[in-house]
Amino acid sequence: MYLLKLHVFYGINKLSRSVLLSQSDVSKTKLIKKHLQEEERRQEILLSLMKKELEFVNRVNNKKAVQDEKRLLKAKLLEKKLTTARVRKYHQEYCKRTKARMTNKNFKEETMFKKLFEKGLKIQKRKAFRC
Repeated sequence: MYLLKLHVFYGINKLSRSVLLSQSDVSKTKLIKKHLQEEERRQEILLSLMKKELEFVNRVNNKKAVQDEKRLLKAKLLEKKLTTARVRKYHQEYCKRTKARMTNKNFKEETMFKKLFEKGLKIQKRKAFRC
């Protein structure tokens, strides 16, 4: 960009110098017109090159933006899957612990009732043998 500006500046400067030096001469005016047309053509070429470069840069930036968006979406989906897996694992572990606790509680209750039942049987046997 900077080189382009310098080129344009020096080209116009050169053209303006040539205009000042040869105002009265007709053949030189034709030459000046020719130089002016050449400079205009160069400017058009440079402008078209700049437009093409700008379009290219825009396409590259758009492609990068799309890729970044896809990457973010993929990361979000992965995080969602991992979160779901963590929740499922936590729930399964909670169910296991609860079941183990209940089993342990039931076992303790059963042993307690079994002991009570055995004590009750012993008492009934003693009473039965006394009578």
